[in-house]
Amino acid sequence: MRLQGSDAKPLSKAAIGKYRLRTGRFAYFRGSEDVRTITAAEGQKWLDNLAPDPKLTMSSKVRGEHLTNVKVVINYARNESLGSIFETTNPLDLVRRPVFKPKPKPKGEAPLTKDEAKTILLACRKETRPHIR
Repeated sequence: MRLQGSDAKPLSKAAIGKYRLRTGRFAYFRGSEDVRTITAAEGQKWLDNLAPDPKLTMSSKVRGEHLTNVKVVINYARNESLGSIFETTNPLDLVRRPVFKPKPKPKGEAPLTKDEAKTILLACRKETRPHIR
């Protein structure tokens, strides 16, 4: 699924597993593995049905990643078929991606207090072994 060439890197096993898992979930939901019959309505229904699934408990961000992964595989199929599958566009391009709002980071909170940092740094000064210091 990557460009060919001397500097091309193959996909990792983890990435391949992720794509297979997510496209497999989509195919199971649709009841078909035939990429040529995918519709935007099926994609939207699948995405909407991922939200309430108690087994998966997915955030909007993860649901959006699922959609993106399936779209990537469809685009790969389009490119490999030289446009004979979905000649004009990927049908999942019409699917609304879930809105993701990142959690606000608390302002003014440092990972360590000044006293904790001071204690750690003073202990480091006393250490003579460089790999521990």
